Amino acid sequence: MHKIIIKNALMVFLILACSQSHGQLFQNLLIGNAKAISLGNAVTADPPGIDSIHFNPAGLVRLKGRQVEIKFLAGDISLTGEFQLNSQATKDKNTAGGFFDPVADQTSNIDKFAIYLPGGGHTSLPVLAAPLAGVSFNRQGSKFTFASSVYAPMIFGITRKDDDPGVVYGKEFSISRITYFSPSVGYELTNRVSIGALVWVFLTSEWEQSYLSDLPVNW
Repeated sequence: MHKIIIKNALMVFLILACSQSHGQLFQNLLIGNAKAISLGNAVTADPPGIDSIHFNPAGLVRLKGRQVEIKFLAGDISLTGEFQLNSQATKDKNTAGGFFDPVADQTSNIDKFAIYLPGGGHTSLPVLAAPLAGVSFNRQGSKFTFASSVYAPMIFGITRKDDDPGVVYGKEFSISRITYFSPSVGYELTNRVSIGALVWVFLTSEWEQSYLSDLPVNW
């Protein structure tokens, strides 16, 4: 009975001690793994193929012999925002007071998707498309599996036209986190337990240009 009380108390403590988790829209999205995307990237306990390098390198022990993974990603991204006054009463009050908001009741749309390219800076793209690749090797009978991959944990950016009402929140923004080299190793301790380790060689770049447009705002 005493042990049951202790176990229940410990369980309640662990539940209350858990911290909040936060999601990011574009984090891991462009790794391009169908299984990970379909499960909301909740694949740490069951990592997928060569992409185990990113999610959990211990999963590399499942790969036998020589494995090569080549991916080509393509997509279309849109971002829309609406600028509205919260009520007709607010509109009437602003009108009576001589206030004028030039972006009220307008809709903002991004012009093009953009990324930050090493050496090229903020670059607008007509189409989002990129090749990715990875390799792994396990010698027959060996408990070690070695791998490396090129992938992008996060790439996102936008460019708005000069007359778009959304420029008040920024005309250009881009961020790139690209892993160029990721030497990794998985080691099979038992049939049910394995461990892994990796070294990331990556580049993180950010660019943002914000400005208030020349629209006739009167506040």
